[in-house]
Amino acid sequence: MSDLDQNSLQTEVLPDYTNIESNQKPSVLHSVKSVISMISLLIAIILLVNSCSTFSHEATVSPQELTEHDFYARASLASADELPASFLHSNPLTLAAMVVSNQSKYDWVEHAQIRIDAKNTSGHEINFDLKTEQIRITDANVVDNLGNLYQCNIYDFDVRGIFSPDEYEDIGKIYCLPRHFPPEIKHLDVHVELLNWGEYDFRIPLTLNYEELRISYDLDREDEYNYFTITARFNATIPQYVAIKYSDISVVDDKGNYYLPSYCEDRFFGDKDSLNDELFGGLAERYEGGLSLFCRFDQAIPYEVNSVTLIYTLRGHSISETFKTDTVD
Repeated sequence: MSDLDQNSLQTEVLPDYTNIESNQKPSVLHSVKSVISMISLLIAIILLVNSCSTFSHEATVSPQELTEHDFYARASLASADELPASFLHSNPLTLAAMVVSNQSKYDWVEHAQIRIDAKNTSGHEINFDLKTEQIRITDANVVDNLGNLYQCNIYDFDVRGIFSPDEYEDIGKIYCLPRHFPPEIKHLDVHVELLNWGEYDFRIPLTLNYEELRISYDLDREDEYNYFTITARFNATIPQYVAIKYSDISVVDDKGNYYLPSYCEDRFFGDKDSLNDELFGGLAERYEGGLSLFCRFDQAIPYEVNSVTLIYTLRGHSISETFKTDTVD
């Protein structure tokens, strides 16, 4: 075969790379643009869904619920916890009555505490410096569903100055004895009189949602001093009122021996409650180090005992917690 024939054959079989590359470029660019368009569309859909979800949530929350949330946020030690409360939505004032923890970080007071707050819903300024517009609690009565009447003192916050529309104000607190509500309580009826602003009645629910409680325990043995102690800590995702009769607290070991506490106390106040009171009680809240019950038992746990069980009743719920004692201290 001649050189000319060989060159002709090579020319016929060689692929046209130039044409192939030029034909593929528009296709690749089109694919990239399609992918970018799909990603942009997907992002737009996600943003639209989130926007609609937010709008839907806001649309389902009423102005009254938002106001109540603000009241909770002002009164709670942790966050906007839903404290036991009653609200009166009206014009010119919206009022809140809330049971707050007797372990207040502001007041070292061993009373049940009911807080009264207000929101200006009048649409105009209120001048608390005027004789006709000043506000304070002049009278308060508290009774529970069992017919127990509480002895209460009033602490006013001496509210002064301009109260602007949609602002909130602390009006005062009602301190009541006895400081613990009974385990059978379902609600409190609170009647207050406000100077220049009339009389108001609240019903504060105090039923227990046991599923919201979180309880942790510690056993501390002091065998050489012939006693042991048990601490129970109460927290709750939504504040719950805890009440325990000291007479309902006991310990039994795996040999059948029973132990009764020599005394119990609220760990916050440390005042040996059971020597003076019949009840341990208070609000279990979300924050750590809250409501804490401490009981001392003046008897060493025998060496042959492998476990002890704490038994008590919390507002109708029988509770037990077992501790292993089969290790050597």
